[in-house]
Amino acid sequence: GDVYSGGWHRDKKHGKGIHRYANGDAFEGEFAEGNRAGHGKYVYADGATFVGAYEADLRCGWGVERYASGAVFEGHFRDDLKEGCGALRHHDGPTTVSRFAANQPTGEGARWSSNGKVAWRLVDGRPAGKISLDAAMAVAAELGSDVLAAVAMPIQRALRKQADVTAAKARELREQKRALEGEREALRAEAAAAVAAREAAERELREL
Repeated sequence: GDVYSGGWHRDKKHGKGIHRYANGDAFEGEFAEGNRAGHGKYVYADGATFVGAYEADLRCGWGVERYASGAVFEGHFRDDLKEGCGALRHHDGPTTVSRFAANQPTGEGARWSSNGKVAWRLVDGRPAGKISLDAAMAVAAELGSDVLAAVAMPIQRALRKQADVTAAKARELREQKRALEGEREALRAEAAAAVAAREAAERELREL
């Protein structure tokens, strides 16, 4: 069954505590009148987590939800649903910023490719044409500093990662070029040696 350890008030969970549920979920944070209220961390049995604000047992306010798939949502919640501005980052996939209503993207937003090099304008969560990276960041900024901060660093990391991959490929090509040049030099040396040997043999024949 459920197990709770923490503060009590009038026979109800109150203050800081840890509630471990029978289904394998667990919550550590603040309670009020028996409900999750204030800041806390909820860990689901499948490994997903939510860290953020609660009100009357429901997610309400800014929070960070990490899914078992590796995707991460940072944004506003109300009545346990995504409500307001937020950013959704998929593991090795696209990053999306938008306003949300009842968990669904609404209005203008932006999306970046997994490597951060291509961006699209979104309308109600659907692509509506490519835009510049600066324009995509401007959309994120309009959605709020929290949303901008949620995507700026991951996008920069993706661009740096892509740059590192490009640099590694360039180094590999340079090494291959040097190896080929070395092989050509060796072949030229062998050819020169063969010519010299032939000329020496011809001289010996002439002297006989």
